Amino acid sequence: MSNRQIAVLVLLVTISVVAGAFYLFFVRNVSELRIGISGPRTATVKIMKGAANVLAIECANECTLKKIPPFDYELVVSADGWADYRERLSLRSRDRIYRIIDLRRDVKTESYVAETRDRVAELRGKRSVMSDEMATATLRTYLGHYREKDYFTDANPSFRLVERDGDGKDRILFSTENPNASATVSDDGLVWVDAGGASSLFDLQTGRRHFPSLPAGISKIERAPKDGHFVFSDAKDAYVFDAASKNVEKIAIYGDVVIRSDGTVVALVRRGDEKRTSLLNLENASLSYVFVDSFWKRDLVYSTEKNVRHVRSASWVLVLEYQNGDREVLKNFE
Repeated sequence: MSNRQIAVLVLLVTISVVAGAFYLFFVRNVSELRIGISGPRTATVKIMKGAANVLAIECANECTLKKIPPFDYELVVSADGWADYRERLSLRSRDRIYRIIDLRRDVKTESYVAETRDRVAELRGKRSVMSDEMATATLRTYLGHYREKDYFTDANPSFRLVERDGDGKDRILFSTENPNASATVSDDGLVWVDAGGASSLFDLQTGRRHFPSLPAGISKIERAPKDGHFVFSDAKDAYVFDAASKNVEKIAIYGDVVIRSDGTVVALVRRGDEKRTSLLNLENASLSYVFVDSFWKRDLVYSTEKNVRHVRSASWVLVLEYQNGDREVLKNFE
């Protein structure tokens, strides 16, 4: 056999081997990957080998990637505003794989700066109260300006809740000799005076006073969307008070809540709350968890190693309040 014939034969064998390998890896033994996506309306699904894209497709709810050669890959699913999903994927000959992927929001936090509803009125009222030379001596705390009046607490020497009109005349709304009395104030004119058996809720916007039966240690109060309903919470539990029926309902499943106008609830399970962590099948009691609970599902939207004390609604944003008093806005959680 001549050298030329040998060269042709070697070439034919090489082509046959390459064609056979191509057929085995890229035709006969290829795999298929079907993806179901929960969360965004559309997402980009990529099969990557190192930094290179092997396959990429735009996927709405469900899609199928076909003719994937059997190798080791990384599956990446991404969408704007959502955290990337990544998985190491080992495909073998003729694999048929189905994945349901629940993408999570790319939740972020940023420092919260409180906004005043009526800055001019507040500053005017604050000056009229705090310019009093006795303010420091009486441990006076300014609460706000509502219905053309200023409100503050002081200890003179007993604890008092005081209303001051435009003429500078004071009216004592509440006083007690209890040395442990304290006031918890919302950003919109709610004052919970904790004085043991004499505790009560003052609504400075309406001028009404309520007497819910609540434990000591209340540290947060907010209005609920439904008129005459209020949310209270302490270091462990949350309560909803209905002023009309005078009923107080303790919320069993969460440690704190924000009730929103659409009926959904933003809820907190605090770090170290082993009972609720177990109840909700959460793996790690050393984290704080935030949920959005609607009528038909409960979504875990955020978790953190920080010790979150309360969730709050403020100026159309959701605020996390930590044990050290710092506050952050929770963004892009839904």
